[in-house]
This record gives sequence, C-alpha cells and structure tokens, in this order.
Amino acid sequence: MPSDPSLTIDTQLLFGIEAVEGTEEALVAADALLVRNVQTVIRAPAHEQGNVPGSLTDRGFIPGAAQVETSFEMDLRGSGAVGTAPDWFKPARTCGYRQATILQALIGPVAGGPFTHLEQVTNGSGASATVLFPTPDGSSRILFIDQAGGTFLNLETLTGQDSGATATLSADQSAAGHVLKPLKRCESGTLWSLEDPVKKSGRGTRGSMVIDLEDGSPGKVKFTMSSVQTAAPVIDAPQLTDVSYTDLNPPLFYETGAAFSGYVPLLSKVSLNMQNTVKIRKDAALAERGQISYLITKRGWTGSADIEMVSVAEFDGYGKWLAGQPETLAFAINSTPGNVIRVHLPRIPFKEPSNTDDEGQRMLTLPFPLTGKLNSVDNEVVIAAL
Repeated sequence: MPSDPSLTIDTQLLFGIEAVEGTEEALVAADALLVRNVQTVIRAPAHEQGNVPGSLTDRGFIPGAAQVETSFEMDLRGSGAVGTAPDWFKPARTCGYRQATILQALIGPVAGGPFTHLEQVTNGSGASATVLFPTPDGSSRILFIDQAGGTFLNLETLTGQDSGATATLSADQSAAGHVLKPLKRCESGTLWSLEDPVKKSGRGTRGSMVIDLEDGSPGKVKFTMSSVQTAAPVIDAPQLTDVSYTDLNPPLFYETGAAFSGYVPLLSKVSLNMQNTVKIRKDAALAERGQISYLITKRGWTGSADIEMVSVAEFDGYGKWLAGQPETLAFAINSTPGNVIRVHLPRIPFKEPSNTDDEGQRMLTLPFPLTGKLNSVDNEVVIAAL
C-alpha cells in the first residue's frame, strides 16, 4: 500500500536564533512562523572526476558540502502587544539587523527643538538614551532606545545633546515596542522546513529581505535565506502537532502620513529591498564539511516609491536627483497599539526617476539607495513595531 501523497501546503517552517553561530538549535512549536510560498532547495557543488584514463567513460562526480536555500513570505504586522516583537522580526535579525526595545516618555512642550533622530538625550541625573524619530514641539511622547545609566522619571527634563532641545516628562518611562536597526555582524539562525514526511534543515542562516507596500493592501515581507548543512540535512520527521499562529490581521497601507522631508505626496507604492551579499564562512577542522555559517559581507539596500506626478513647482523629483539632494522618507501604518509599523529612512538620494503608467495615470517612480552619513553608520533605516 503506497504512503499518503506529500502536499506542498503541508509545510511547517521553524526558525530560531542561534546561541552559538552555526550551532543548530533544537527548535520547538513556539519557533513556527506563519508563512506563505515556502520553497526550500538543497544544493551542493558537483566535483567532476573526468574520464577514465584512456577512455571516454565518465567517472562521475563527488558531491561537495550542501547548502540550504529557503524563500518565504510573511505579513507585515505587529504582534498585538507592544511588549512582544512581531514574529517576522526573528528572521529579520539574521538579515543585517539588531532588535532593540523601544521605550517612551510622555512629554510637555518641546523647547528649542525638534529632538533629532538618533541623537542622545540625557536627564541630568546620569541616564541617557538614543532618540527614535524626529520629535518636534506638539509631540505627546518621545521614543528612545539603548538606555544607559538609569531611567527617565516624571518631571525630569530631557536635553538633546545635538539639537539642544528640552522637554519635561509628564510620566515615568514605559515600554512602547521594538525596533529593527542595521547591524554589521547580525545574529545567525537555524531553519527547519517540515515538509511531511521529511525535514530539511540548515544552520548558520543569514539572508536578505524585501518589504513591499501598496495602497490599500497588507504589507508583505519576503525573505531569501541561505543556510549551511546540518549533520543530516534531509531526514524523515513528523510535523509538530502543538503549533499555534496569531489571528491578528495585518494593517492595510493607507493613512500613513508619508512625507519626503516634509512634502506629503500622493503615494501609492513603496518597496524596500534589503539585498545582502552572503558567503560561506569556512573551517576545514569542522566535521560538517568545513562550513560554519553564512556571513553577510555587503549591503545592497535600495528602495523605490511611486507617487502621483505633479508640477516641478510642487515637487521636483528630477531636480533633486540631478542636484544630488538627499531626502528623508517617513511613514506609519495603522494606529492601534501592538499593530503599528513605523518606518524612517533618514537619507535617500533619488537615482534616475522615471515616469510610469498606472492604468492611464502618469506616475513618478523614485528609486533610491538607502544611505548613511560618513560619521554616522548603521542608521540607513529603522523599522519600528509599536
């Protein structure tokens, strides 16, 4: 009697952060990701042996060390609770990001502001933190990360170390969410694809991600991951029976307040392509065919935005490109705590804008690289879940 057929929909994808780079984690049901369009491929170089001497007979090949290539898609959303990071943050942490906790403090008027994005603020009593997002007068709160030296308390005055802005707190600090911020040496992961009846597994996983946003639709996060082989990259293994997934709907991309350096366009699409160059980190002393992990060696982060074409007097995208004038792009999706996504790109020079056709309407497509300043690195983008 033949076994039951294997269906592509019967796939569970598990992903965990490694405590030791390249050391496979024992994944459990809590590591399952809610994904779509999963594809996992095992590849290995074929070391050709050539012909039998004096003959045309092919001697075949010797398979080299295997690699595991996995692609999948997830919804861009929060976790439903500001104290818990979204599930898609976990694979993102192996795509060139670190995760940090966002704290907030309610504030009164901002004097001498605004507080600037990523500047240091202090309370005069030894505590300091890094500001997230520009915070002008009229803001109800200030968001910050990487706090040191104590906490911020009600009635204390915060002072920006670059801007000189000041504001008095109207409450003690509290938790506000989590953020992804670029990191040169990010964490590595273990990946299991349970494809009834087999399990494909990889370790030392790192990769790339793309965020696609279109007006009126849920955002998508698309991952392309590379892993080195485990001791047994393909084995028979049952699927997990105690897996549970979130039923929180992803927010739609609208009412974003999107702006280029203060100009509010009629925006229809945004794409952020965090394309990384990865290579295998090797050690011939290892038993598992001399592979430690995949390593990110270069960022090729780019993006694009589609806006309604307007006059040069209103917004001169071509002129900004030719003048080499960088812009900022900032937007937020949704307003319900626990399911808010906020993105800030502090320095994006347009690169060869073009007019495109959207069902007869002329649009302006603005491609751009995600860039940083010479003396301020790892700040090309921040992605917050609030």
